[in-house]
Amino acid sequence: MRHGIYLFLSVVLGVYFLTNVYIGWRSWAMLSRAGSLRWVVLAAVLLLTAAYPLGRYLEHHNVVPWGYPFIWLGSFWIAAMLYLFLAFFALSLFDASAWLFGQNGDWTDGWFKARPWIWLGVIALAGGTLVYGHWNSLLPRVVTLDWALPKFPAGHAPIKVVALSDVHMGTLIGRDRVEKFVALINAQKPDLVLFVGDTIDSDLTPVVRENTGAALLELRARYGVYAVTGNHEYYGGVQPCVDYLEAHGVRVLRDQAVLIDDAFFLVGREDATSRNLHNGQRTPLSAIIEPLDHTRPLFIIDHQPIALDEAASAGADVQISGHTHDGQFWPFNYVTNAIFKLPHGYGKFGSLNAYVSSGIGTWGPMIRVGNHPELLVITLRPGA
Repeated sequence: MRHGIYLFLSVVLGVYFLTNVYIGWRSWAMLSRAGSLRWVVLAAVLLLTAAYPLGRYLEHHNVVPWGYPFIWLGSFWIAAMLYLFLAFFALSLFDASAWLFGQNGDWTDGWFKARPWIWLGVIALAGGTLVYGHWNSLLPRVVTLDWALPKFPAGHAPIKVVALSDVHMGTLIGRDRVEKFVALINAQKPDLVLFVGDTIDSDLTPVVRENTGAALLELRARYGVYAVTGNHEYYGGVQPCVDYLEAHGVRVLRDQAVLIDDAFFLVGREDATSRNLHNGQRTPLSAIIEPLDHTRPLFIIDHQPIALDEAASAGADVQISGHTHDGQFWPFNYVTNAIFKLPHGYGKFGSLNAYVSSGIGTWGPMIRVGNHPELLVITLRPGA
């Protein structure tokens, strides 16, 4: 399994390197009439390419605060790479058409003479996209759901559940940002708070250094605060991440179930990444719920939305997941749409009410294009 992880990382790094080579090459070609500016641009591309891995290296070796600006700069460059690649690739196709079909046309000469200005327009468009995406990432929407469950005890008062996924606490999403999340959660006056995985963004070091977990101690919920593991907790070392969350008032359910006020069972699944990184196996859902009182609803939190059919077959009533970020950067939403049966939003599978959240935080750059961060507010009540 570890060989598969190493292969995946090698592919990611290879794509990262080749994309930067392509951006540098296209910039060099388009600025052929721009004199020494092309050398400045090439140097900038080299710096930006090195920024993120250099920042992570400095952070890992606790070189504070030098790693932070490189991580910030490099993370925004990751998003910029996507849009620059798409724009330059489209322009390459146009260039090829001009060479093949327009050699004798005045418009062709004009096109190639104008390429430095076109390059500048591409940079401005990509920059504007990043500015919008960053602004958009800072404004989580509150998604309100009201679900009547047949097995919810008649006469029991409705229970308000606030759920959020993919916080990604770390260098980029630090204590100030998490405090804003906590304030938004508390403003909903929840009975129960659920963190649906990827609460910590792999490396626990910046979380501990900034004491980000102190913000979680301010959460107020009558029936407590629960979480499940996500793939990023596994990337950073799952047990230290679990210990840190539990030391800050968050109980982590790892293939476990708890009864909430005699109204429903909350079932927390271990993230599926355990199979790849630790050669572990998730406990089958049927084994987790077998000893439970099946006259009560089953509410499942499972970070990755890959076991919806299993939950439906087991007779579960609710499942909340995250992980997909709804693509985070357009057009990656088409990728998540192709991979997951339910990539984002609400779906009904038999008696199962499922919702896949786009998440409240971000992986890598604090940028969202084509989707919005969200906080779920779910009211559970008796009903047919």
